[in-house]
Amino acid sequence: MTLFLVLFLYIAVKGDFNPERMKVQTLILGGRIIAPEAAQILDRYTSGSGDTLFLDSGYFQKSPVVINAARTLKVGEKVKEVKFIQDEDWRLSYALNGFAVSRSPKGYEIKQYIVFDKTKKVYTNMDLKFTKITVKDNIAHCYPCKPFWAICRFTTLKE
Repeated sequence: MTLFLVLFLYIAVKGDFNPERMKVQTLILGGRIIAPEAAQILDRYTSGSGDTLFLDSGYFQKSPVVINAARTLKVGEKVKEVKFIQDEDWRLSYALNGFAVSRSPKGYEIKQYIVFDKTKKVYTNMDLKFTKITVKDNIAHCYPCKPFWAICRFTTLKE
């Protein structure tokens, strides 16, 4: 509740009250705690320059979905698109779904071109532990958005 109040006051002071934008900012602020990678992606998409975002590898290298997709890759191999059901890895699903993973002599690389749906047909389910909510991906477009590449590199998987 305090987070919501601070956000409301911040937007009110800026004179930029827009319910859709408030929802997006709430997702970004709340996401910094629950899924920081997703918060970075949403923040970059809605207010960024379109520059490539390099994500911290901490969570990705221990994600069960990433491990499953990457563990059998030999140097030089690539999986073009890794898609999965959200409940296989909720945190990863908020950030990336439909990403590519490759292996080089230096390690692994995950990347996805980030562009949110505009049709109102694509949505993300969010598991808040005490409840689940559905957020339509097009909500981000209440801002002038710029697509970009999200990339994560790491040397080893943490199985």
